[in-house]
Amino acid sequence: MPVKQFWALTVYPRATMSFIYHDSNRTTLSSYDDDNMKKNADGGVTIYVGPKAPVGLESNWLPTAGKRPLPAMRFTAERML
Repeated sequence: MPVKQFWALTVYPRATMSFIYHDSNRTTLSSYDDDNMKKNADGGVTIYVGPKAPVGLESNWLPTAGKRPLPAMRFTAERML
């Protein structure tokens, strides 16, 4: 879905539904981080979620710190008439 105004992905641990804290100091990736993320050829971004960041793609990664993750995506799409 084309998201023109805002998007955000937060990963929560299922056991507590709180933030997953990590040395990366990142609990969410969003369109506010877009300038710092590596882009795909089509201009989109791929977000990686897991215990370790893929080499060279740390800016596109959300840590799980060994927790069982529950992703939550928020977005505002362009209004279609």
